[in-house]
Amino acid sequence: MAMRYRDQEFNLRQIISIGIDMLAKALWFALVLVTGSSLFGAVDSTMPDLVGNSGDGYSVKIFSQLSPLEINRIHSWHIEITDVGGRPVSNAQITVSGGMPDHDHGLPTQPQITEEIRAGTYLLEGMRFHMPGKWQIVIGFRLGNQLHSASIEFQL
Repeated sequence: MAMRYRDQEFNLRQIISIGIDMLAKALWFALVLVTGSSLFGAVDSTMPDLVGNSGDGYSVKIFSQLSPLEINRIHSWHIEITDVGGRPVSNAQITVSGGMPDHDHGLPTQPQITEEIRAGTYLLEGMRFHMPGKWQIVIGFRLGNQLHSASIEFQL
């Protein structure tokens, strides 16, 4: 069975192949619309990748550009800090340190906070993990003269 279109002849197999290709492209487009930019490395999400608390009531949530976390890929985090009442903590001076306590070494990179992207949410750039195992991250933050920190342990 053949069909003609613009002086070209197509058989049934070609028509089905074209239809499947068009359907696949339409589904991909719909998926991109539904998921937004999350397919392209966005770090905003409703579920944090890591969570920690300071001993004095502050909460730290980490939203990673790579979710799940991966070995040997430099990536960024959004670090969200809230007080005991759940309010965003702005204008904090933040440090990030850590390493693998079982191997007695630190992070393979020196990640840096580069900006406060919205109230209480800070952009950390340059994060990387170079091997699987137990990791510990310490988020230190200064508010005026007060120092706070939250330690987060996780397995990669």
